[in-house]
Amino acid sequence: MIKGIAFFPGIRAGERRRRAARSAAWCLVLAGMPGCDAAPFWLPPLKEERPQFSKAAPPEKALPPTASPMGGVYNTAQTISLSAPSDQGAVYYTLDGSAPTQESERYTEPIAIGAPTRLKAITLQENLAPSEPLSELYEFAVPPKANIPGGTYTGTQLVTLSAPWGSQVYYTIDGADPTEASRRALGYIGISGSLTLKAVAVWWGTASQVMTETYTVIPVPGAALPFAAAPEVSPASGGEEELRCVWTPSLPPADRYELYYAAGERDAGYLLAQGTKADCGTGLAAAIPGLYPRGVYSLLVRAVKRGYEDRDSAVKTHAFVPASFNTAPALTLARGVNSLACSWAPAFPPADSYTVYYRLGAGYTAEEVMAAGVKAERSNSPYTISGLAAGQTYSAVVLAQKTGYEDRPSAPASAAVLVPVETGGSITPWGGGGGGAGFAE
Repeated sequence: MIKGIAFFPGIRAGERRRRAARSAAWCLVLAGMPGCDAAPFWLPPLKEERPQFSKAAPPEKALPPTASPMGGVYNTAQTISLSAPSDQGAVYYTLDGSAPTQESERYTEPIAIGAPTRLKAITLQENLAPSEPLSELYEFAVPPKANIPGGTYTGTQLVTLSAPWGSQVYYTIDGADPTEASRRALGYIGISGSLTLKAVAVWWGTASQVMTETYTVIPVPGAALPFAAAPEVSPASGGEEELRCVWTPSLPPADRYELYYAAGERDAGYLLAQGTKADCGTGLAAAIPGLYPRGVYSLLVRAVKRGYEDRDSAVKTHAFVPASFNTAPALTLARGVNSLACSWAPAFPPADSYTVYYRLGAGYTAEEVMAAGVKAERSNSPYTISGLAAGQTYSAVVLAQKTGYEDRPSAPASAAVLVPVETGGSITPWGGGGGGAGFAE
């Protein structure tokens, strides 16, 4: 029989008279049964049910607007159209690079942009979150400027052309529109007659609008006459550490020509003031010795004639490349016991030194042999590679080296090392003589 029911808050089920921190229990006391008073029956605690809440999904974002034309480098002002992906969307934009909001300018008509501008825009649409911002950068190739504007002058005028940093300036004086194939403006342009100077500035592959200046120059009585045409210089790599250059004659032909050169990419003013000068007489070619391989050099030729103003060629730059061997060394391998004898015909012109590379196996290119092979520096023909495994095939390459020349490897040669054979207590080499280039056994 049930004697009574009691609730003990904070008492863990199965425990007696000891407070518990996290639960409560019901006690069922049964009467009429031995030991019931001493050992009541504990009901398990009720499990507390807590309400569950879920986060609301964020609203979907609107799609960003589009711009036409897109950002880029232009040479004229652009009219930009913005469009939302939906008729229900509204576009807001800024032109100062700041993030657009609903407080920004609302797009209602095309936007005129004629100076470097960062355009940003968003789409706002009902029941949708603002779109990701559209960002477009509009930049412009700016025409060059002449330090002396067109007009009528007395005496020769020295004109220089300038453009924003990073631009390359090209010009013509024959009335044709300039391109990247025209003369590059690296120094002053001497103007001593009547002509039209045209120039463009090229920035990131985009040419600016053409700058045009027309000059009329009145000669000073008794002053020197101008050359009708300047010399045109063309540089090219020559022999050992040498840069060769040729030039067309000035018009009229000069009494003498002066060559100016310097390391690096230099303009005419630098070359004439600080470059190395070489008097070339009336010749139309010169060789510049003692250069560093793979260096970049700038040079200019000046025409000098009595009674005439000096006339300079345009500056030309050239990356000096060492000369090449006409003929690579030809390698031959002769087999020996645990060795290979290497001999080769010399390169042409004769090399200062040779290096032998070899590795186990056949079928490799010269580059593979040199990359992973064993190197024997400054070897002279013939050269013996010893300590090789008998019966194995090896590949070898010989590399010709000469100051001022590109290294030149031979074609790879391969051969099998002889296996010694025991006969009557002595060891006799097995097989015959040697092999040549490309021979393997």
